[in-house]
Amino acid sequence: GGLGPTCDDLTRIAVAEFLKLQLVFNEGSWQRICDRLDKRNIPITENNRQQCLFPEDSEILVNSKGTADGCIVEFDGKVLVMLPGPPRECLPLFQKHVIPLLQSRGLVKPRPHCKWLLMGVGEGQVADRVEQFTQSIDVGYRANYPYLEVKFYADEEKLLDVCVEKFTLAFEPHIVSNSSMKASLRLIEILRSKKYKICIEDDVTHGLLQHTITFPEFHDCVDWLYDSSSQYDCAIRLTGMDLFWSGVPYEEDDIKITFILSKQQQEVSVRLLGKKTLEWVVEYVCWVILKAMA
Repeated sequence: GGLGPTCDDLTRIAVAEFLKLQLVFNEGSWQRICDRLDKRNIPITENNRQQCLFPEDSEILVNSKGTADGCIVEFDGKVLVMLPGPPRECLPLFQKHVIPLLQSRGLVKPRPHCKWLLMGVGEGQVADRVEQFTQSIDVGYRANYPYLEVKFYADEEKLLDVCVEKFTLAFEPHIVSNSSMKASLRLIEILRSKKYKICIEDDVTHGLLQHTITFPEFHDCVDWLYDSSSQYDCAIRLTGMDLFWSGVPYEEDDIKITFILSKQQQEVSVRLLGKKTLEWVVEYVCWVILKAMA
């Protein structure tokens, strides 16, 4: 963290001072920042240039998810790695660059592993069933509302394969992805291909769903008002959540999802947890759309 453009982003300065190295401007990083901001119609300001300063002789780690590139600095037989703070930017760089670096130096032994992102099922429910067939491997859980991340690690591939098959059969209805990719990001990825067109009439999230999945480069792939002359791969109407928006402290509310093309309806109960409620709704609706398009 601390690799941003503001005055309190001091990581690069502190590292350079400690190692007694000059900070050198990287033209490639600057060009990537300009291209990224220009593509999104975001003004390019002088303080963005700070993100292009790296200790001399650094190996630059290109960040495809944001404006802050990372870097690797070697000194006195040691290695220092600087990565951007946001998880969606940091973790891909860690997987791509840091883990291979540690492996190449014999500091990390790779283990066969697999992970899933689940929705609509609790950690206790999953653990109760998983522990019946995973005695030979290591299992990890991480709740990150509205998701549950489950990871399997094994010493041998064949041990992992058996457990993966049983897990998939047991929890297939709840599996959003076999990675850390949320339903909203999976939907964005699909829409970015421009091979699909969907319609969402949203009377529930007051614009949050639109804000989450709409980008200028594929805005024409999503209609927010049904057009009978258009051909859609999925078309839904969201209604409900009146108790939530009333501000009265209730514990639960309902969403009604109407599939416009098939005229089928699905009613879902929603736990009211303040701001997190709408995050759940957005991710759940994206998941519903993904399943309808599958």
